[in-house]
Amino acid sequence: MHKSTPPKPKILVWTDISHDQMNKLEELHDSESIHEFFIKIFGFERNTKRTKILCDLFYYALNFAHTNTFNHEQTSAFLSILKQVHDMSVHTPYANMEETYQYFKALILKHSLFRPPHHLRIFTPSLTKKITDYIIDTYFRHIKMYKYIFTPYIDFHLNFTYEGIKQEISKTQGEDEEQQQETENIDTNNEQSK
Repeated sequence: MHKSTPPKPKILVWTDISHDQMNKLEELHDSESIHEFFIKIFGFERNTKRTKILCDLFYYALNFAHTNTFNHEQTSAFLSILKQVHDMSVHTPYANMEETYQYFKALILKHSLFRPPHHLRIFTPSLTKKITDYIIDTYFRHIKMYKYIFTPYIDFHLNFTYEGIKQEISKTQGEDEEQQQETENIDTNNEQSK
C-alpha cells in the first residue's frame, strides 16, 4: 500500500487570496463572476468539467463563509485550507483519505490556536467546529468522487518474458510428438494383429 507524506501544515492567511482580492470578491454577486474569479485566482483551466466542479466547491464554501459571517482573513484562510485539502487528496491516485484528514486537522489547528509564530488563532472554537463539520459533510463525504474525477488514471500493461521457456516448450512438444507416434505405432500394430 502506498503511503503519502502530507506537506507540512502552515498558516494560510492571504496565501491564495490577498486582502485586495477579498475586497474584489465581496463586490461580486452572481455565480458566473465568482466562478471566473476562482478560475483566475487559483489558475484553473477554463471550460472544463473539472473546473466547473472546483468552482462549485469554492462557490459553496464562500456561501458557507458568508452565512457564518467570516471576516476577510477568515474567508481567505478557509478557502486556502479547502484548496490545500483538495490538492493533498488528489495528488496521488492511491487511497489517502486518512492522511488527507490528518492533514486537514493539522491545518485547522494551525488556525485555531494562539501559539505564535506557528499557530494563529483566526477561528474561534465554535467556528472551528462548524468548519470541520462543513468540510467533512461536503468534501470528505464525497472524497472518492473527487479522487475519481481529479486523479490521473493508472493503466498497468504487464509483459512477461521468461528465459528458457521456449526450450522447455520445445522439449515438451517433442515428448508429446514421440508419445503420439508411439501410440500410433501401437494402434497400427494392434490393427495388424487382428
